[in-house]
Amino acid sequence: MTNIQYGSLWPEGHFGRKIANALAAEITTKTDGRYVVTVTPPSPDEVLTKQVLDGELAMTSGHAIQDYVPQLGLGYLPYLYDSFDEFRSFWTIGTPMSDAILSYFERDNVPAVPLGYSVIGFRDMILNHRQIDQPDDFHGLRVRNDGSSTTHDVFEAFGADPTVIEYHKVKNAFAAGTIDAAANTSFNLIYMQWYEETTNVSLTSHQILTNLEILNRDFWDSLSPTDREIFRTSISGACEQFAQTAKEQRSIAIERLGGELGLSVNEISHETKATLKAEVEPLKRAFVARYGLQHEYDAIVAASH
Repeated sequence: MTNIQYGSLWPEGHFGRKIANALAAEITTKTDGRYVVTVTPPSPDEVLTKQVLDGELAMTSGHAIQDYVPQLGLGYLPYLYDSFDEFRSFWTIGTPMSDAILSYFERDNVPAVPLGYSVIGFRDMILNHRQIDQPDDFHGLRVRNDGSSTTHDVFEAFGADPTVIEYHKVKNAFAAGTIDAAANTSFNLIYMQWYEETTNVSLTSHQILTNLEILNRDFWDSLSPTDREIFRTSISGACEQFAQTAKEQRSIAIERLGGELGLSVNEISHETKATLKAEVEPLKRAFVARYGLQHEYDAIVAASH
């Protein structure tokens, strides 16, 4: 019997933690107890990712792996994907897009094996004193950055002032007046209780958030072919469940935020969105050129038209 841990950033009560616990139990059962999996307490994404790469943790789910495989930032580029389903048509294990990007793990000797995408969905803005109506509303806004260089560049392009705040510390940052705004999917705004320190949600839908399921490479190499298939299929099923739940929860959460939770929720106009999209075009071109991803980028753009 081998005890291993699955790193999770989700708080208690979050459907992502429930899915993680179910995944842990499934792997334990299907391996007949050869691998007993437990889920970590809610922990910082960058810490969990480094622990997997260092071999201190067997597996995790997060997006900090972009620090080591920056080509994954193609999935983080703003105003590039028109829908949740379109995003998944590219970012699913086994698609040509996914195969092309994940090949960088082996090319660059990253000590992790990617086995699935837990697609979380479109990010919107939550703010404490104002809402986003016009592009200028971003100017000078002290906004939380999740640590991603892509997200940092997006907010700078919008004219905001980004600062890195760890996911579990955002609520306190709002309460302390350190930040004016943050971005995340609608249901995370509720699960993380950010709504308690804010007044407005603006549906900018400027970026799609996804977590990558990764295993430590040495741990993966130690598994038998049978156990590898168990991990692979179990994680695939968990990712499917996560994506379906996330897709369903978005509209429900938006309704709650603007209803019982008492926030002002506003759509942004097509004109404002078009201006914001134009403001981030240079950073998208620079990103694509930096990592030689023009072919992949063109495929995404073609699918959107």
